[in-house]
Amino acid sequence: MDVKIEPQPDHLYAVGSGSFDHAQLEGALKEIFVAASTHGLRKILIDIRTVVGPISALARYEAGETAAKLQREPIRLVVLGSETHLWPDRFFENVANNRGVKTFVTTDMAEALRWLRE
Repeated sequence: MDVKIEPQPDHLYAVGSGSFDHAQLEGALKEIFVAASTHGLRKILIDIRTVVGPISALARYEAGETAAKLQREPIRLVVLGSETHLWPDRFFENVANNRGVKTFVTTDMAEALRWLRE
């Protein structure tokens, strides 16, 4: 799984691509959070629409826990993905929110940007 990071004026935009690899998940999230901190950005949009392969419930859980561990200051985090990556349970969103990371998951870019700017 590759991650391309693009700082925007008001948020960090990170695009994941390639085959999902559970073993690379924590490292990818660390890279994203470090980049956000380096650029002084407290809003992160992670776009996984082009990531291929299933994302297990365990991977979603661990991603939520990792996001909480990496959060050094309050952030807003949105994950933009396909329905197969996010639904039906929004498990990542629930895990991250329950651990203090203000998080939203969606399949719609406009909705993702609107939520980030609230």
